[in-house]
Amino acid sequence: MYSAHRKIMEHGEIVDQELKEHLENTAKISGNFAETFGCGPWGYCAGQYHDLGKYSEAFQNRIKKDGPKVDHSTAGAKETNQTIISAIVAGHHSGLMDFTNGVDEPGDATLRARMKKKIPDYQAFHNEMNLERELKIPALKLIKEESMFQRSFLIRMLYSCLVDADFLDTEAFMSTEKKPRGLNESWQTLNDRLKKKTDGFLKRNPQQEIGKKRNEILGSCLKMGKISDKGLFTLTVPTGGGKTISSLAFAMEQVKKYRMKRIIYVIPFTSIIDQTVEEFQAILGKDNVLAHHSHVSYDDAKELTTQEITAKKLACENWDAPVVVTTNVQFFESLFGSQSSQCRKLHNIAESVIIFDEAQMLPQEYLIPCVHAIAELIRNYRCSAVLCTATQPALRPFFAKDITIKEICQNTEALYNFFRRVRYQRIEGQTTDSLAAKLNESDQFLCIVNTKRQALELYQKITGTNKFYLSTWMMPSHRQKVIAEIKRCLENGEECKVVSTSLIEAGVDVDFPVVYRESAGLDSMIQAGGRCNREGKHPLDESFVYIFEWVDKKPLSGSFGSYIARTKMIARKYNPIDAPECIHAYFEELYSTGGETLDQQGIMDLLGGKNQDHAFRTASNKFKMINERTYDIFIANEVKAEKMLNQFRFVGPSKPLLRAMGQYSVSVREDEYKRLEEYSKMEPLDDQIAVLKNNEDYSLETGLLIPEVDYGVGYYM
Repeated sequence: MYSAHRKIMEHGEIVDQELKEHLENTAKISGNFAETFGCGPWGYCAGQYHDLGKYSEAFQNRIKKDGPKVDHSTAGAKETNQTIISAIVAGHHSGLMDFTNGVDEPGDATLRARMKKKIPDYQAFHNEMNLERELKIPALKLIKEESMFQRSFLIRMLYSCLVDADFLDTEAFMSTEKKPRGLNESWQTLNDRLKKKTDGFLKRNPQQEIGKKRNEILGSCLKMGKISDKGLFTLTVPTGGGKTISSLAFAMEQVKKYRMKRIIYVIPFTSIIDQTVEEFQAILGKDNVLAHHSHVSYDDAKELTTQEITAKKLACENWDAPVVVTTNVQFFESLFGSQSSQCRKLHNIAESVIIFDEAQMLPQEYLIPCVHAIAELIRNYRCSAVLCTATQPALRPFFAKDITIKEICQNTEALYNFFRRVRYQRIEGQTTDSLAAKLNESDQFLCIVNTKRQALELYQKITGTNKFYLSTWMMPSHRQKVIAEIKRCLENGEECKVVSTSLIEAGVDVDFPVVYRESAGLDSMIQAGGRCNREGKHPLDESFVYIFEWVDKKPLSGSFGSYIARTKMIARKYNPIDAPECIHAYFEELYSTGGETLDQQGIMDLLGGKNQDHAFRTASNKFKMINERTYDIFIANEVKAEKMLNQFRFVGPSKPLLRAMGQYSVSVREDEYKRLEEYSKMEPLDDQIAVLKNNEDYSLETGLLIPEVDYGVGYYM
């Protein structure tokens, strides 16, 4: 018998998975995944070919006698006459490769070089396998100018089908217990729960005008979800309009109408995932909503044994939940990724309703590739997408002519006039001391600054009992507790003084009588304004968002500095600055520099390709929305967290464990990681995750403490 995998049972019994069985299982699963976007035979074919190299005597010696590692991926790539299948199969462990580097010598990390590689004889497969040889061209809608990009997109989606199918069948063999996947409860049940919530809003007949207006927005979303074809939509609703639940209601109507598979809610910051997830779980049920913001991913260019695969790579996320809440970084870096851990989830985007919350936060440097990806998901992968924001970016010119955009709420200008709750006023430049003195005159305020260091310096000068600090140096579980306490203080009219980074601007529903905002991009300042007089409890002329700049600190440079400069220029021409025409002018100015600045890394050229080549790995390496590598620091400062740490150490990672550990983790840059390492503050668990050695290095007030370079073991944020 030819074996694909081997496991050793508790009592020492050796059990092998038959290779033919693994190939057929993987082919069926992969084919079913690919059928979602009309490419079932291609997914099936990839599954049949992916492990043909395991028919070699060398591989059988490897698995049965612990012989040397053997390349088992190249055989299937050589055997097929389809370049698409070759690319998928050759990289199903090591990742999608660049097609060529122009030389392609054996040993080079390119597809053409791989095809020249000498490998052990694998022809024994003829005795067991009847392979699919002829495949019809996928029935995709092609746009002439984008056809090569569309081809690269198809390769990555099919690659996702194969990788996930391979892992799932391997996991099923290795596991002793059956693991439920996908929809835990019917969509009808989820719809009934959401309907109960929305009916409660609609039937309540609120006395306040703001409640009535939110119900109008909800009604528009429900109606448009029912009557609209799949496609691209905008939901342009001012802050405070209730767009989170309303957009979910729109998505649910689309799911019902078209029997779609999933709702994916994409937000700009990891820091606000948990509030959104908590809100959705309260309505739909905890097991039906998945939060995915961890950057932990395990990939290895080497051919792995079954045990090595199971230990880490099976823990990579595949979005097997009906509602997924994730980040811009996770969503788009996966769509342009090349590694199996990144791409495993992609096929589950097909037949989804994708809501981009705070769509103005789509990264300017990668705007063109992101827009093309959204268009392709709508065009050929049966998706609907909603650009949901209070400050709608001017994206229409960047979508191809075949993609039309429909606004869900038609009376945008009237909505903005109605929801205008604050005045924006610039004040003189501030020092840390002068601003602290001004803030300390108020019992309730929110002050938002641009960096964690500035936030900490200011926070330390704030007086009072109920003062709070918020930044991404605090682990999610900590932030949730602080935000809950802030809301309690505000609701009870107690003292509440908050200094925060921008994480509080999007998706955190708080209502302060006054807000101070360090100068930033127009959209950020308007988002900050959404935290002031949110419920309209105070007169418009008494509710201010004060915009300030530091006089004793170096101005921010790079793209952030550009946003500030363009905001100042536009603000001179328009009053008020939160008017729709001002917002539109701001984004037009921001995007006016053209294609090169909106695709700074040339991603479209790398994937559009010349001579039908695609540079998958190069594009993946260049598409980094967070330029610096980040690491997760796990904080085991609670009994629950200590149990997770022990499970990681002695059992190994799994998707549920990594999801849970994310609540007790802080993401740090590489230089900060090295500083913690230099001062022996943490212990690496592997090359992705470390654990803080001493819980005293995590402040229950301000989060993770990192030693400063110049001051020994002093700390900074």
